[in-house]
Amino acid sequence: EGDNEGESWVAQVTGKAPSGTWIELCFYQEPIKTTVWRKIMLEHSEVIQELRTMGFVIEMRDGWIDYPVRLDPDALARAFDANDFSEASAPLELAIDTAEKAKPLFDTLVAAIRERI
Repeated sequence: EGDNEGESWVAQVTGKAPSGTWIELCFYQEPIKTTVWRKIMLEHSEVIQELRTMGFVIEMRDGWIDYPVRLDPDALARAFDANDFSEASAPLELAIDTAEKAKPLFDTLVAAIRERI
């Protein structure tokens, strides 16, 4: 990608890319201003804390909610050799499962947004 022709998405996801970049799956919408979003996050501090407990990384200043996923390059190598990606994909499966479990918490935040728009 771009100036980093020698990099692959696998190198980026595993953190082995020379540029130190990463791949990000992002759902981004801005139905409200950041200041209003931060206020909602502060008003729902118990929800934010529960999300943190589940492994989400939350940046209050910018209003970001992330769930970092790191793929193990050794597990990926074994997966390609054995054509079995169950071990290598485990962090992705955990992230998806965690997001599903967190849906009621996100629903609470979405409801608070809807009250303000």
